[in-house]
Amino acid sequence: MSAGNKKSLAAYCGKPGCNAEAAVIGYFNDSVQPLPLNSFDEVFQQVTEGKADYGMIPIENSLGGSVYQNYDNFRKYPEVFISGAIAIKISYCLLAVKGSKIEDIKKVYSHPQALLQTSRFLSSHKEWQQIEAYNTSGAALFVSETGSKDNAAVASEVNATIYKLDVLAKGIEDDPNNFTRFVVITKEQKTTEDAHMASFMFKANHEPGSLYKILGVLNDFGTNLTRLESRPIPGRPWEYQFYADVDLKSVSGQPDGYVKKIIEKLKEKAEEVRLLGVYSEVGR
Repeated sequence: MSAGNKKSLAAYCGKPGCNAEAAVIGYFNDSVQPLPLNSFDEVFQQVTEGKADYGMIPIENSLGGSVYQNYDNFRKYPEVFISGAIAIKISYCLLAVKGSKIEDIKKVYSHPQALLQTSRFLSSHKEWQQIEAYNTSGAALFVSETGSKDNAAVASEVNATIYKLDVLAKGIEDDPNNFTRFVVITKEQKTTEDAHMASFMFKANHEPGSLYKILGVLNDFGTNLTRLESRPIPGRPWEYQFYADVDLKSVSGQPDGYVKKIIEKLKEKAEEVRLLGVYSEVGR
């Protein structure tokens, strides 16, 4: 934890050079110390236990869709809140050990989302075996450590410098408009005056029209629902937890007070309503 002149710690899942680290730098600049960890669960745990001041968590990609594991982690870690967000542009390269050529490659390693987001390029090389890794930077590190020209990694270009690899191909993502949205998590709920987003979770009553009634509350308040996800609740077959994002740009006055009124009304129509945060998103 931070003390004195020591920088606050911002935890993320991955190795130096991964997209999550880029999100940390993009959001905080150099005001924090990035803390690489091995899993999303560890990031949530470190924040919950107060060992990290912030966590940077991917929540959705414009091509690959939602990162469902982290929606579930918000249920698993009830003491964690969202205090900010940032969307960063994702661009991928094919990286291999020094002196490698495209025709040398037999295996390609990367995170499943990265493999999905570069599927068009990869499908043009059907002879390559695609192997999932826990994160893109970890895949680059693995390729570097093996020293084999058979192996390549799909990762951002900065990893070539960090892990001393050659760039065999640039911009291999399927769509140049490829963005990943990250949220900043904290142990305490923090709201700024310029907040224009709110996120919350709820469980719909197990009865006809329950979700319709809940969405009606959001409509009555004139909020713009920008995202709605449903996730199954473990141990409770056919019951679902919903995650919602709303845009508050049209709201006049204090956003946290406005959201408080929404939550009060939602509790009349839904079960287990939980406010995750009222916050601003960088670049939005």
